[in-house]
Amino acid sequence: MKKVEIMYQRTLKGKEKTRGSKHTSTLNTINNLSILYKTQGKMKKVEIMFQRALKSYEKAWESKHTSTLNTVNNLDLLYADQDKMNEAENMFLRALSGYEKVWNSEHTSMLNTVDSLEGLYKDQGKMYEVEVMHRRALKGKDKAWGPKHSNTLISMHNLADVLGNQSKYEEAEEMFLRTIELSIKILSDDHPFIIVITGHRAFLLEIQEKHTEVEKMYEQTIESLRRNLEREHSRTLTSMVNLTENYQKQKR
Repeated sequence: MKKVEIMYQRTLKGKEKTRGSKHTSTLNTINNLSILYKTQGKMKKVEIMFQRALKSYEKAWESKHTSTLNTVNNLDLLYADQDKMNEAENMFLRALSGYEKVWNSEHTSMLNTVDSLEGLYKDQGKMYEVEVMHRRALKGKDKAWGPKHSNTLISMHNLADVLGNQSKYEEAEEMFLRTIELSIKILSDDHPFIIVITGHRAFLLEIQEKHTEVEKMYEQTIESLRRNLEREHSRTLTSMVNLTENYQKQKR
């Protein structure tokens, strides 16, 4: 590996001298050297290479060129892995702003950056910002794939969870119901995804001490599972346990 590193460094130096720092061949060598450093765990050198590449891309093209933005994205992910939250957030926001100018709200790169930024905010406990990113992701996925696409439904479910965690119960309940309604149209009512959503909705209702509504939900789930699965299936048994706990809370 040391010999490979020396060769890449020698090649980079030669290309910078003969072709300049902005030439695509030079930038490709910087990229290859970055990958090598990453495999060696030399993250500081990776960061230096990414910053060097970014500077060259900005000189060669402009700040919103896709290659520039991809390098910004590489840097933000690197900072996030190193727990450099402020630097990562700045890079994510820069990438997001650039992608918005180049593409539209439903482009894959846009949505991936939104998802990454949401994860970063979640790790920092910034729930308001998490909610904003979830709404943005949902809007983009709904526009790109439609309301019944699996990615859209997952975003709806995630947003409902976030709203519930912020005690926005009414809006969370509406989002859960909408997710369940759309999911049932494309999946069976005993599908694992629907069971998960139903369980999270039940938890939301439990917090609000709406035990009667929770009871009806579990009874309907058990009936559906018994029709479509064996009586002793783990999902059926889990729902029966949940219903039992609900009875206990009502002292029945």
